[in-house]
Amino acid sequence: MEFGGYGSGSHSVCFYVKNGKAQRVKGSFEGLRQISGREFAIYCSAFDNMKTDGIWTGHTWKPYYLKWTGKKFQEYRAKRISVSVLRKYRGGNAIVKKIKKTGYKIKSIYYRSNGMIHINLRRMENGGTSYENVNLEVRGRNVSLMIANRSGSDIVEKSSHGGIYCRASKRF
Repeated sequence: MEFGGYGSGSHSVCFYVKNGKAQRVKGSFEGLRQISGREFAIYCSAFDNMKTDGIWTGHTWKPYYLKWTGKKFQEYRAKRISVSVLRKYRGGNAIVKKIKKTGYKIKSIYYRSNGMIHINLRRMENGGTSYENVNLEVRGRNVSLMIANRSGSDIVEKSSHGGIYCRASKRF
């Protein structure tokens, strides 16, 4: 997987799949962990390079959800959904309320074709802007929080990987 800082250089990180599990080639720089059965998360350090509310996002560490096609890793497609659609899931309304308690505003929500929802958040603080996200897993009509940091004090600290998520180039 190639990624870079758009001007600060780039390097390749190599993985292969053996017996259905991701194996990292020695000397690669970032981590990959298997989430379940056939799903993988790649934690890459890359600039999102996305402008929102007139401000460019910063450097983030977070998982990009990919699938192994038998030949290569491919990003799960995503579509943008509204807060009202999120609220229709069991547990969705509680998630929205918990986010509001933190002082963050929901800026966009992406539902990925692998049943994950990424909620992009923004909050003005100390003369700057903080961009975070909350990640959910969809099972039927239920949504549940994906925990990244068990010791977090609120929903954002528990789930966020920092920065914002973008939609894959093709909708589903």
